[in-house]
Amino acid sequence: MKIFFFNIILGMMPICSITAQCITGRVFDEQSQPMSFVNVVLLNRADSAFIMGTVTKDDGTFTIETDRNDELLKVSSIGYQTQYIQARKGNVGDIQMLPDNQTLGEVVVKGHVPSYRMTTEGIQTNVENTVLSKLGTGEDVLAHLPGITKKDGVFEVFGKGTPLIYINGRLMRDVSELDQLKSEDIKSIELITNPGSKYDASVKAVVKIRTKALQGEGFGFDVRSSYYQSENTDLVEQLNWNYRHNRLDVFGTFHYALDNGHYPSITNTLVETDTIWKQHFLQDFHPQKQTFRNVIGTNYAFNDNNSLGFRYTMILRPDYKTTSTVVSDITANNTFYDHLDNTLDTRSSFHPS
Repeated sequence: MKIFFFNIILGMMPICSITAQCITGRVFDEQSQPMSFVNVVLLNRADSAFIMGTVTKDDGTFTIETDRNDELLKVSSIGYQTQYIQARKGNVGDIQMLPDNQTLGEVVVKGHVPSYRMTTEGIQTNVENTVLSKLGTGEDVLAHLPGITKKDGVFEVFGKGTPLIYINGRLMRDVSELDQLKSEDIKSIELITNPGSKYDASVKAVVKIRTKALQGEGFGFDVRSSYYQSENTDLVEQLNWNYRHNRLDVFGTFHYALDNGHYPSITNTLVETDTIWKQHFLQDFHPQKQTFRNVIGTNYAFNDNNSLGFRYTMILRPDYKTTSTVVSDITANNTFYDHLDNTLDTRSSFHPS
């Protein structure tokens, strides 16, 4: 069996080099040591859209099989500056990663980088007491793991698509749970790329999040407040509480989010017939959404591997407002022909009937 596998590898290598259908390279750190478990992602040069990705091996090498040329390679690892290089078929050479203490501020401490190890099913990442535990939320941690990328708000595993996500053995049914899970409460995360027969045949990848054992008894709570300012202002206010006695845990969450968006678009159209028609079309879309998320649940642990509980989630979206503006100017042979200016304001409320 070993000989057969070895022959396959030898047979593949010449094909890749002769036909030049691969992008290869090697990643090393500031001390010229090879870096494993580094994300290497191929991006579309025009819009930076994700195409495919891979993870470096123990010797720092990587291979991306693709027929695309002249794109971008994004090379990233927690605690290091992200590198963008031109991606052409063949060997792109050595890529040096430099420490990035500015990105994570004081949380980057030498000796506290996350540890990774290969398992029979995929990659296991130790999060506890590492820089990953200081990122903020479970969503932030997943975004920095090897083999995983975030595309349009959805996590994807390289070459496998969207994974199933489990938290302490319970299937996650609402992605907001990741945002409500504190990174400091996570012990480890295992990325399974070969799920096996224990999962449905349609499942191509699984992420298993294991949190730290809860300590102490009595009532406790924590508050999270986040403010995001760019062109718009977004807010997140969250209160988590729990009561613990022996093996019984009762918990709840109150979560409020204010999301503001701005999506402008400009289209210029030119039609040349007997008359030269030009249209300048501007569309401006401003949505504003409020969301209240309330969670209550309980869990009883029979032992370290078996527990029973329930979780109830109520989501309210009391106010959803949009403002849409459309402006159109048309000329014929560079002479004014028509003008349209339209503004539409809508407001919707979602509540039980």
